[in-house]
Amino acid sequence: MSAGTSRLSRTRTVVLWGLLIVWFSEMTITSVQPLSEWWTQAWKMGLPEDSQLATALYLTHSLEGAAKGALGVMAMFALRSGSPFVRAALFVPMALVPPLNVAFPIREQGFLPRPTMIASILSIILWGSFLLFREGTNSSPPTMDGPRKRSPSLGDFWFAANAMILTLAAGMFFFAPTAALRLTLACLSVVLDKPAGSTTALMLTALAVGSHLTAVATATWIATLYERRDSRVRMAVALGNTLNAALLCLVPLRHLTTEAGRDCTSSSILIYAVPLLAGWLIYDALSYHETLTRRPRLANATNH
Repeated sequence: MSAGTSRLSRTRTVVLWGLLIVWFSEMTITSVQPLSEWWTQAWKMGLPEDSQLATALYLTHSLEGAAKGALGVMAMFALRSGSPFVRAALFVPMALVPPLNVAFPIREQGFLPRPTMIASILSIILWGSFLLFREGTNSSPPTMDGPRKRSPSLGDFWFAANAMILTLAAGMFFFAPTAALRLTLACLSVVLDKPAGSTTALMLTALAVGSHLTAVATATWIATLYERRDSRVRMAVALGNTLNAALLCLVPLRHLTTEAGRDCTSSSILIYAVPLLAGWLIYDALSYHETLTRRPRLANATNH
């Protein structure tokens, strides 16, 4: 069976390029402390003078940056794919971030003209391009795996577990940001007892973390439910989650250990980023090995 000719939207391709540049640029900005301080001021959140509060704010920004990195990987895979389904499955989660920012962080801050205008324009561009410029195929292209019936595997449970954890984490950052920060910042959580006005930037950043975690969680759920339709979605989400876990280890966890010591690190929920990264690396390695062994079988089946 021949693969159908895909009718890909140039508009969506341009938007995906924009998302790719935005996610990786913002990942870098929020992961480097001097740049994250500029980022805080650029969004009119106010930079705290207290050193502990500034450290807590940077750590929270780096949580957001790790999720942005995961979304950047998904944007890259969407651009590389010629499948409308893959592009849509990876595009929709990313398009959730601007409207969620309007609904949560910007609403909490107050509808300041510039942040509200930027988030609203991005929401219109993303969802307008998705709804108005459709993509399709003349015939349904087969996936590399082909249609198959099988029982749920360990990889299915791994994806479902991660999707549930990400959903729970996003919900906590949205609806209980103080509790989420206490679990994350551990011994630095004393800064949350400071006057409400001084912790505004920290709360707003925590809500932004919730927006980006919701996008990653949505993509992970899609990869969990639609893996049999196209395994390339799961591959993109797996590598995105791998980068997310790696950045959690390299930036906030490492910085927390340097600034507050190992005792503080061991009491933070961030310590679970280490086994999480190990789990994703094992999954990636096994998936890569399975792909290599599957290709010769598919080639032989095609020849016969």
